[in-house]
Amino acid sequence: MISKQSIFSKTFLLVSFLFSVFVVSAQEAGEFDVKKWKVVVPVDNGNGVSTELTGKEIKKVNNNDKVKKFFRQNSNYTYELKGKFTGVNENGIFNLNQGEFSSTEFVEIGSKKDKGYWSNTGNHQLKTRLKCYKVDGIGTTYVARITGLNKEGKEYDKIRVMWRDGYILAEVHETYYGGTRYKRTRIGEVGENMFNLSLRVTNGKVYVSLHCKRTDLNKKNISLAKFPNTKTSKNLFRVGNYYKNDQNSEDSISVQLKYITLSHEDKHISKK
Repeated sequence: MISKQSIFSKTFLLVSFLFSVFVVSAQEAGEFDVKKWKVVVPVDNGNGVSTELTGKEIKKVNNNDKVKKFFRQNSNYTYELKGKFTGVNENGIFNLNQGEFSSTEFVEIGSKKDKGYWSNTGNHQLKTRLKCYKVDGIGTTYVARITGLNKEGKEYDKIRVMWRDGYILAEVHETYYGGTRYKRTRIGEVGENMFNLSLRVTNGKVYVSLHCKRTDLNKKNISLAKFPNTKTSKNLFRVGNYYKNDQNSEDSISVQLKYITLSHEDKHISKK
């Protein structure tokens, strides 16, 4: 005779298994909310700036011969983002060695009301799984960024997560008398393997988490910065391949991106 306790245990295990399957399925290759993102590609849109893809244009990118050299979906449903200096970005057209870089990135857009911007208050988190590989030349790119607007309404990088020759580093924008600089923190080695990255902002406090099974790297909630806890700040997430190279138009690096998830909450979460 089967006891009630045994039935309960088996039911519990089944529910746990189904829940784990649900969690995994929620992060399948190519998973992201198409309504919350656009993709910028370093190809002239005809007006001297990067081409932007939204909605179905992203899902059907392999039909777009104009951009699929830099952005396409692989046969395993991951997205391939190629970084290469093309002389085109969101600000215009540039020559080599002018300090301007080309990017192939997912850029948060959110609702039409707020254009994707969120403040330093509340809890905001980005999670993604990706890898950098196929390096030809300089092996440095930014795989995730938090950008903000300054007093003049010009966008700048507040937080940058860099992949450099197999290592992940985080850079934090700082101001000082007479200029600006970036404070750099080395997080760990991931090589050219898939890794999980999380950026979280809780009431102005910024944390990064990084996990790479292949290199036995598991860093959780590393504190990067503390910004003023204000509702008037304007931030957004960027994920992909912001290639830090304006010296050679032949060099390149590829990013393979599996998924992106976002969460924005006004409620303060005290747990790290």
